[in-house]
Amino acid sequence: MSNSVSRQFNRAAKTSDTRGRPTLRHSKTSARAKKSPAPKLDAKLRGELVEIMFMLQASLRGLIVAKPYGDSRRYDFITDTGTGRRIWRVQVKSTAHRSGRGYVVNATSRRHSRAVYNASQIDFLIAYAIPRNVWYVVPVSALKSTTFRVYPDGCRRRAPWAPFEQYRQAWHLLGAATSVPGFDPEPLVPCLSKRKIQCR
Repeated sequence: MSNSVSRQFNRAAKTSDTRGRPTLRHSKTSARAKKSPAPKLDAKLRGELVEIMFMLQASLRGLIVAKPYGDSRRYDFITDTGTGRRIWRVQVKSTAHRSGRGYVVNATSRRHSRAVYNASQIDFLIAYAIPRNVWYVVPVSALKSTTFRVYPDGCRRRAPWAPFEQYRQAWHLLGAATSVPGFDPEPLVPCLSKRKIQCR
């Protein structure tokens, strides 16, 4: 009698478990089925956010930042030191495209274009490595190809393997002096790797 009751109880428990709440195995399968890929940020929205971040970083370093009306120019901003020395035409780019140990930056005005930015269009290309929160202030004279790589985690080799590392956080090239009192313009997220690593 006891065994019969036990069997009936187990059968009822299984039925209740199936009809009521899912079993542990079913729960894992259900969670796996419901899991969806992380949403990708729209390219235009990402560009707008990076431009806002650039304005903040430049302003915190004492630069005056102005944006031309419309989007028909090759540059995104004009920066001024406020001392009357020089104003610069600045194009802002961002990257999260990993290649080897570095990140690839596009040096053209349009994707898949072969026309590299030149001195008649901009003075500086500002490259922002999104995953590492690191900025590169690159003079247009250094742009020789449609893309280039930056190594925010460090690079054991020197130029020509990593010629753009000299422009990392090189805000002084824009005439930036000291930061605004009371504010820290340094990256909020430092490089993950303090040690130098191979470029490739």
